Amino acid sequence: WVYIESGYTWMVWIGGVPLLLAFCYFVWAVLADLLPLNARKSPESAALRITAVAATAMIVTLMLFDPHLTVRGCADLYFPLLALALCRPQLRHVSSYSFVQARMHYRYS
Repeated sequence: WVYIESGYTWMVWIGGVPLLLAFCYFVWAVLADLLPLNARKSPESAALRITAVAATAMIVTLMLFDPHLTVRGCADLYFPLLALALCRPQLRHVSSYSFVQARMHYRYS
């Protein structure tokens, strides 16, 4: 057991069954929120959601062979991608002209 090559075996070795169950719950929660791929209308949001689903599937599959996917550079890219894909921005349409007017009014009043 010097070199544990399965990510799932590594999780059980390091954190026991609770860590493995927490990872399974994390994957379920992410996919439950991401899988309605057409939930939002913008193409950017759809692209982010599809990319996050593909990244989640990649991690779940490749964790069979390599435990380093969760502790190396992949996680540094995966979690910001999840943040972008799962956020629900509230867009307000403010013209730049009105912003400039408000700023000029504040500055000179």
